[in-house]
Amino acid sequence: MSARTVATEHQRTPPRQGLARSPAPPDRLLPGIYHGRKALADGGGDRDGLVKSSIRVLEVFEYFRQTSRPARAIEISRALDLPHSSLDKILKTLIETGYLVFDWKTKQYAPSYRLVRISRQLEESFFGGETFSRLLHDIRDTTGETAYVCVQNNCWIECAMQLPGNYATPTRHGEGMSFELFDSAPGYALLATKTDREVVELAQQVGRSASPPDLPALFDVIRIVRRDGYAIREGASFDGAVSVCAALRPRNQNMSVAVGFTGHNPGNDAGRNAAFGALLKDIVARHA
Repeated sequence: MSARTVATEHQRTPPRQGLARSPAPPDRLLPGIYHGRKALADGGGDRDGLVKSSIRVLEVFEYFRQTSRPARAIEISRALDLPHSSLDKILKTLIETGYLVFDWKTKQYAPSYRLVRISRQLEESFFGGETFSRLLHDIRDTTGETAYVCVQNNCWIECAMQLPGNYATPTRHGEGMSFELFDSAPGYALLATKTDREVVELAQQVGRSASPPDLPALFDVIRIVRRDGYAIREGASFDGAVSVCAALRPRNQNMSVAVGFTGHNPGNDAGRNAAFGALLKDIVARHA
């Protein structure tokens, strides 16, 4: 089965029933803030090195990203479940530092262009401008599946961006979520770009606080990924799911990122997985 056949088959397949996405309730807008590992406690100042006031500032930015419109303080307070007194201080600070603007007529807050400019400069400096955004849209539009970009953060993989597909496939690669470097398609794809010594050092680092990975089995997987140019992880999100991922390094950067999609292969057919991988490689090659 060719990659083109898989793409065409996707276009003909209707959305799977029972998996339609629904808007998140106000108190569930920001699951990614806590990186899917350790949520900040409701009380106290910080926990596990997380500073509560800093988390709240990020929540405000994420609120505007999710809603895409100006808002009054009461709306933000209700959505984020923050006390008015705490939110007022945060909003005042962000206005004084130029990251938010305030319309005294409507009493609404909105991100300033300074925040947009900083974000674009960071994207240009560290991720090659809009390369990944265009690539992710291409993956989603070609396959019809949920596409994602993941980055390595020490011994974890973090999903930096996700575009839900036409079929609303449930996936562990939710934007802002984290998962194990040594047990995921993005992790395998990124590990395959490293030297064997670097892989061993990462495994030893994991072993200091958790069970270390089985190195012989891990290197078997890495050799296959290096040979094929993509990583496959079956059943990562749900039975019948397959995550397909490839590593990509932005121009003039030392850091690689993982791009891919979550497909549907209920029989774990090897030929279909290979077609998925070939399709992803073709898409990535168009943006390399």
